[in-house]
Amino acid sequence: MLLKPTTTRRGLLFVAGTVWAIAGGLLAYRGLSFIAEEALHPVVLFVIGAAGGALFFVVLFRKISARHILRILRITHERPCLFSFFGWKSYLMMGLMITLGILLRNASFIPRVELGTAYLMMAVPLLASSFRFFHSGVKM
Repeated sequence: MLLKPTTTRRGLLFVAGTVWAIAGGLLAYRGLSFIAEEALHPVVLFVIGAAGGALFFVVLFRKISARHILRILRITHERPCLFSFFGWKSYLMMGLMITLGILLRNASFIPRVELGTAYLMMAVPLLASSFRFFHSGVKM
């Protein structure tokens, strides 16, 4: 017998929001830690990271999260698979981004303070997108 965990479309929105919030939270934690430990002027880098992340959200992640939300809302199955909050291309992209993040973190030629700023720039749009998933789940 095949076990296929299922949920509702609303449940998928909350799962997606949770996954994106965890990813954003982890990146924010690492980014803020790297900046706080090694920056001469951490507040400046916090602002740069947050502003860059907000711009990244407006330019790219707003569209990406809207596309994922719409795809979830259009699922016709009464109880879709718990893991269907992403399509296969998004899982592939997520795997590549995690791998790249690990490689960059372990690369000795990239200063941690700059990596921390980049992590923060990725954390902000992920967290903002997670709120969009949660909002759509509540609104549904």
